[in-house]
Amino acid sequence: MPWQPILASLRHHKLTAALLTLQVAITLAIVCNVVYMIAGRVERIGVSTGLAEDELSAVPSRNIDKVTNPAAQLAVDLAALRAIPGVRAAVAVSYSMPLNRNESS
Repeated sequence: MPWQPILASLRHHKLTAALLTLQVAITLAIVCNVVYMIAGRVERIGVSTGLAEDELSAVPSRNIDKVTNPAAQLAVDLAALRAIPGVRAAVAVSYSMPLNRNESS
């Protein structure tokens, strides 16, 4: 590709060359910013949580009938979950669960 005619044209049209340079600079800034953001996300994904992630399970539950004593029903449900062979522990949580893909947790 002959570069001489292109460079000669850019020397004569200084405003075009300046706008082209500005466009390349802005595009490069945007691309660098996106790469930085993606690298930050990948870095956060690789951080150890300190939990045995392969041993965690989440079981969502809802009451389908009117329970007169929800605390007692919760205790019965947790006891039933703990009675399953292989279950080490069972707890009830509301919204703040680790690894729930929520940005605020």
